[in-house]
Amino acid sequence: MDRSETATLPFDCRQLFELVADIERYPDFLPGWLSARILAREGGQLRVEQVLQAGPARLRFRSRAQLQPCSRIHIETLDGPLRGSRIEWRFTALDGGRCQLQLHSRLAASNPLLELPLQWLAGGTGRRLLPLFEQRARRLYGNPQPPDAAHA
Repeated sequence: MDRSETATLPFDCRQLFELVADIERYPDFLPGWLSARILAREGGQLRVEQVLQAGPARLRFRSRAQLQPCSRIHIETLDGPLRGSRIEWRFTALDGGRCQLQLHSRLAASNPLLELPLQWLAGGTGRRLLPLFEQRARRLYGNPQPPDAAHA
């Protein structure tokens, strides 16, 4: 199951990078995320254990996140029912302190019986993932002023 989304947000890339890299906070604002715990931090990598609720199925897995500050986050699952899944975030700075945020994901279930719950999770959360991150950014950083409003 492949999915791509792009949004231009009125926040700088540093803010959005920090928001996406704060994986332990995902259960606070992403439907279906029951828990996310950092197991290890090594240089620019995190090893994370996560538990998702997808319909009646509970999906527990470990993943590795490779962090390239303010430009890229690459996440791949290491084990569990989503083994082989990948998520890539890209952050591109734009004029006026804005950031283009790109999300590419490839989700795969290691067991065919999990395809339906995975489709449910991807369909429910996936279509609104970037708006959920934008809402979280607005709660944390406020509503940024357009560049011209600062000079009025």
